[in-house]
Amino acid sequence: TGEGADHLRTHGAHLRSLTVLPYQRFDQLPLALASADVLLVLLEDSANASSVPSKTLSYLCAGRAVLGAMPLDNLATHTLVDRADAGIVVAPTDAAGFLDAARRLRTDDVLRARLAANGRRYAEATFDDQHVTDAFLAAARIPAVPTHEPTVAVVQCAMGGYRTLFVDELRTRLGDRLTLAIGDHHIDPSLQTAVTRTRHDVHLANRFLLGRRLVFQHGYRRALRDADVWVLELNPRIVTTWLAALEGRLRHRPVLLWGHHMGRRLGETGPRALRRLPRRRHRPRSRVWSYSIQTYLSPSEHCAHCCTVDDRRYRARSDCTC
Repeated sequence: TGEGADHLRTHGAHLRSLTVLPYQRFDQLPLALASADVLLVLLEDSANASSVPSKTLSYLCAGRAVLGAMPLDNLATHTLVDRADAGIVVAPTDAAGFLDAARRLRTDDVLRARLAANGRRYAEATFDDQHVTDAFLAAARIPAVPTHEPTVAVVQCAMGGYRTLFVDELRTRLGDRLTLAIGDHHIDPSLQTAVTRTRHDVHLANRFLLGRRLVFQHGYRRALRDADVWVLELNPRIVTTWLAALEGRLRHRPVLLWGHHMGRRLGETGPRALRRLPRRRHRPRSRVWSYSIQTYLSPSEHCAHCCTVDDRRYRARSDCTC
């Protein structure tokens, strides 16, 4: 995607084995992943303390072996190798090791099948919607059977379709006590809101600043005004998050910062300044919850050999017998 895709189109045009496709709809993602025998994830060494590729979790859901070139102390590496035993990971600078691992996965059918099955088994045990919702509510300190009726406001820049199952489960648990305040597009314009809004939700007008480096969300205070618990997006480029976190501190509101896990272990999530802003003795502290464990993708019922590319989109062959 983005500059990487453009680079491949330019420098790999002579390769008959390379196909570069445009963005695919989310409902095509299971077919896209099912079309592969091995799925690839790359992460630069400099990103080891601040990035966990969320595609890794979709790979586990898809039930395919994974080949990674990532920092060996990255959380995604620990998930793939130590927890799930679903792939092979080498350091980003180890070109020889990467090629050797690729050859092993290409030629060893038994190894590929074992890693793929392990990955799917881990996903089914870890990414269940009810389990994830329990973890989210626990992080927000909302009891599964509340003694009172706390209201929750979730403020997000945008919310893609991959969150639909999770949002549906939240709505089942909280009902009218849940308010989603969401804009239409994220800072990355490819991420657009696809979850269905209800009459209880608030539509935010995202205003992008400095060439989409920052965003301010008009209307966020209307969503937070009467809520008992505030859930804000953990992203330092969202000006609204800083303002709301400061207001939460002044108003003694519990604040949950929700976003990609940015530390090597859960609980070391950054940015530190944003986490520390709402803290003060005898006042509710900010808490951080990673949605890197929240993505759940149903596997395609098709095998790699019956997923074809037709008109630049993934489709299942009609004669598939798998």
